[in-house]
Amino acid sequence: MLKINSVSVSIMLSAAILAGCGQVSTPNIDNNTASTNNIINTAPDTGNTEIIIETGTYKVNPEQSRLEWRSRKLLVSTNNHVGTVKIKHGQVTTSSTEIISGNFIIDMITIANEDLTGASKNTLEKHLKSQDFFNVEEFPEASLNITNVTKNNNNYIVTGDLTIKGITNSITFPATVTMEENNIVAQANFSIDRSKWDIRFGSGSFFSDLGNNIIDDNIMFSIKAVANR
Repeated sequence: MLKINSVSVSIMLSAAILAGCGQVSTPNIDNNTASTNNIINTAPDTGNTEIIIETGTYKVNPEQSRLEWRSRKLLVSTNNHVGTVKIKHGQVTTSSTEIISGNFIIDMITIANEDLTGASKNTLEKHLKSQDFFNVEEFPEASLNITNVTKNNNNYIVTGDLTIKGITNSITFPATVTMEENNIVAQANFSIDRSKWDIRFGSGSFFSDLGNNIIDDNIMFSIKAVANR
């Protein structure tokens, strides 16, 4: 495993959160594939041909990048929600053919819903930003601090410290990297257990009387990050 220096970040994968769908392919969200230990499910397939990456630092382009989330109620299939949160900034550091470090800053204030409209959309977005979920007034950003990277062709296993709402946990996930017009394009699909970041609303990990209102602790994400020289 390749050791790299910790890079502090402020995201939420945001790191924040909630789970992904849309232009980037997303993981399945049935009970058999949802992760409960912060190990990510899948990475897009880019083939086995190793790419050549010029050594240096690439800055993440927020306008070309996309972070998507998906959440769901466990017992009510019609109550799934999808949306986005914006990547604020970040960077990727490379050495020859390898990614050796990187960070992504996520603007939690930009959490948005994409499956509702009008008043329902506004109500959900306001709720996600409240203390019930991500408390963006107090924690407007989250952070990912990459601590280890291993590589096989264009496939990476990335480990890092994810901080949401001031709470830090280690996550591990697969990612793929390609070059498009001299830009690095990194993609990943993964899930996190929100209860580990004290995101309690509707969580069966904290409440036993929720009935059909139980919300899955696993938030699914899809990310496509484009970084330019």
